Amino acid sequence: MTGSMPATSSPTRVRPLRVLVVLPDPRVRQAVRRLLMSTADLQVVAEATDATRARQAAATTHPDAVLVDVGPGHCPEGLDLVRDLAVTLPVIATSPGRAEQRAALAAGAVLHLEQDGDPEQILAALRGLRPRPEGQVAREVGASPVAALSPLRMAAVLAAVFLPPWAVWGSRIAQEDGLLGWHLPQGVALWSMTLPLALALLLTGGRAALRDLGSHLARFRVSPRWYAVALGAPMAVAAAAAGLTLLLRGQVEPGRLMSLPAALTYLTYGVGLYLLTEEAAWRGVLLPWLQHRHSPLVASVVLGLVWALWHVPLLNVPGERDQGLPLGGFALLIVGTSVLVSALVNRAGGSVVIAALFHASFNASYSWTGVVGGDRRLFWSAVAVTVVAAVAVAARTRGRLGLPA
Repeated sequence: MTGSMPATSSPTRVRPLRVLVVLPDPRVRQAVRRLLMSTADLQVVAEATDATRARQAAATTHPDAVLVDVGPGHCPEGLDLVRDLAVTLPVIATSPGRAEQRAALAAGAVLHLEQDGDPEQILAALRGLRPRPEGQVAREVGASPVAALSPLRMAAVLAAVFLPPWAVWGSRIAQEDGLLGWHLPQGVALWSMTLPLALALLLTGGRAALRDLGSHLARFRVSPRWYAVALGAPMAVAAAAAGLTLLLRGQVEPGRLMSLPAALTYLTYGVGLYLLTEEAAWRGVLLPWLQHRHSPLVASVVLGLVWALWHVPLLNVPGERDQGLPLGGFALLIVGTSVLVSALVNRAGGSVVIAALFHASFNASYSWTGVVGGDRRLFWSAVAVTVVAAVAVAARTRGRLGLPA
C-alpha cells in the first residue's frame, strides 16, 4: 500500500459504507466483491467496467467512496474518472504495481493500493473513510457541486443564461418596432452567455461547480458509436421529415436556404460554439441538476420547455430562419429533441461534447433541408418524426433515458 491513509476517527456507524467498484478485470472484480461482502460495515452498491458506466452509476447510486482500477491498459480512462469523481467523492485507486501511484494521487485519489497486496489493506482503507450520516436527504447524497445547487441558486444561473442573449435579440426586435435606432450585433447572442454562466456558477457553487462543468465539457473519450449517433441522428430525422413531406405533396428544396458547403462549415464551427454556450448550460448544468431531482424523462421534458422558452425572442427576430415558426410546434420539436439528446448524453457518461455535436448537426441538417425557413409542412413533419422518435426512446428505456435504474 502506498500513499497516506485518510483519518480513521469516525463516529459510530449507522449504516455500511457504500462503495462503487470500477474494475474491468472480471476476476479481480469478483474477488473484491467477495472481500467487501464478507464484512457488515461495507456494501457494494454498484459495479462498473469502464468510465462511462461508472459515471452513470455514481450519479444514480450515490456511493460514499469509489474503488477505481488505474492499471496498465486502463490508466488513461481510469485517471480521467478519478479526476471527475474526486471532486465530490473519496476515490481509492488500485493497480497491479506502484507505477501509477504518483499519477493517481495527482489526479485526486486519496490513496493508491496495489491489487496484489494484502486484501486487508483494501478493507482498512475503506473503513478509514466516513459514511454519510443516516437521514441525510436522499437527493443531496452524492450530489455533484452543480446538482447540489439550491433552486434559488439555479434560478440565478438561469438568469445569467437567459438575460444576455435576450438583450441582444431584444435590441433587434426593438429597432424593428421603432423603439431603438440601433441594435446589438446578433452574432454575439450565444457567446454573450458564456462568461455570465461561468461567473454565476462560481458565485453560486464555487470553484467546485466550475470544475464539475469543466469535467463534462472536456469529456471527449467516449465510444465512437456515440459520436456516430450524435452526428447521424439529426440527419436521419431531417431525411425522414423530408420523405414524409414529399408523401404529403409538400415542397422540399435542399440547399436553397443553406448550401451544402455552408452547412458543413456550420457543422464544424457549431460544435465549438454550442459546447461553450448553449450545451454548457443545458446539458452541462441544467440536465444533471434536474436529473438529480426528477426521473430522466421528466427532467428532459422540463429542460426542453426551458430550452424552448429561451428561444422565444429568436422566433421574432427579423431575418432569422426561426422567425415566424409556430410556438407550439417549436416547443414540441425542442422537447422531443431534449429527450433524444438527454438519452445520448446519459449513454455517453455525461459528455457535453456529444451534445454539442448533436446540436450542430441538428441545426446544419435542418437549415440545409429547409426544416426551418422552408415549407411549413416540412417543419411539422420534423416535429412529428422527432416526437415519435422521443416517445420510442423513452418507451425502450422505460423512461430512464440511458441512466441505470
